[in-house]
Amino acid sequence: MDQQEEKKRALKGTLGSFIAANRLFGKGEERYFSPERGGTFRCPICGRKLGLFVKSDGYSDPWGINSFGHCPHFGHGGEYSSDIFGMYAAVYGISEKDAFSRLMKEEELTAPGTRRRQMQIAERERQEYGAAANGFIRKNMEKLDSLGYGKRMLPEGKALLEKRGIHIDSMSQRLRGLVSYMPETEFLSKSGSAYKAEGIVFRLGQDGSSFQIRKTHGGSYVSKDGSDFRFISMGPADCFNAECIADASGAPIFITEGPFDALSVIEAGGRNAVAVIGAGNHSRLIEAMRKRERPAVAFICFDPDEAGKNGAAKLYKELMAIDGITPLPFPLGGSCHDFNDLIMADRNSAEERIALASGIASSISAGYLSKRGAFRLIKALRTADAEGKGAERCSEMLSWLRGEWRKRKKHA
Repeated sequence: MDQQEEKKRALKGTLGSFIAANRLFGKGEERYFSPERGGTFRCPICGRKLGLFVKSDGYSDPWGINSFGHCPHFGHGGEYSSDIFGMYAAVYGISEKDAFSRLMKEEELTAPGTRRRQMQIAERERQEYGAAANGFIRKNMEKLDSLGYGKRMLPEGKALLEKRGIHIDSMSQRLRGLVSYMPETEFLSKSGSAYKAEGIVFRLGQDGSSFQIRKTHGGSYVSKDGSDFRFISMGPADCFNAECIADASGAPIFITEGPFDALSVIEAGGRNAVAVIGAGNHSRLIEAMRKRERPAVAFICFDPDEAGKNGAAKLYKELMAIDGITPLPFPLGGSCHDFNDLIMADRNSAEERIALASGIASSISAGYLSKRGAFRLIKALRTADAEGKGAERCSEMLSWLRGEWRKRKKHA
């Protein structure tokens, strides 16, 4: 790698600091952003919500902007590139060519009083804040643990899950330990002031030491508001139900964006479903996939919005690079926004699609079906979905697969 390329990649890693230095946040949002880990912020032109994620330390270009609010300025097909050069051009109202030229100059990187210096100061301030933030987050997590909210389910929570088509009684004992309900509880904010929240609690990671809380109020889920803060996160955004990644049964792994979708897949008959906690948050999943000792077929079941499509495309490439992992897109079908929508709208169709995906995975593992053949089936089902005949076509494919298995067993 030449010197210019090294400098270019180093500059891309300063994007988080640049966003923080220019305070590209809505009211109250700055606390949820870190120059080291990323988070959400606002487009400097239209103010729509964007996301910044560090995918993995192993990537040469780990920083990338994701468009959550369908911002026309960044993300897929955006006016500016989704890196430091595009953001710099947007903030200063210059061309990306000029932005690249300015940032690549040695004096721009080192001269005191420049934007680079402001970014360095902001970085130090962020690190100091991070130490304090870890303190109140740790106290909140200790409170959750002490009250047992990550380990038990109350009737109110059971009723809330059933509103989403999920039945706690049908889950395994291990899964029940990952989902619970938290009645109104007082927590600490970064300023030390108290606030109250209630909701469904999901334990994350292999050790269950971090949490995601889906906020509720008065027996209903909190609707999306201007701040988008329907979730409270405590600790790192590890995978939900990460333990299933190591399952040696040969069953496919279904990868969803959030825990409700993962639980819905399990409700519909999918043995192994893991949630990555955000369309762009792949690093923990990839790390666990690399540790698998046996081959696996992985169905990517992300939301069909722009962020979900971009995240799914990136995750597909990352999984393709892992020996023994066969990634495939899950045919969600219809106008459903996610798998939870599907199981709520048509449970029978949801169960048939999971059965079809499981049949495809088993056929690939047994050598009865190639990856190309699997893609042809999925493409044909998507075409049928567009014509309003998806449910019928899915049933036909499932019958065909079962017939093929019977033939092969007969002649074995």
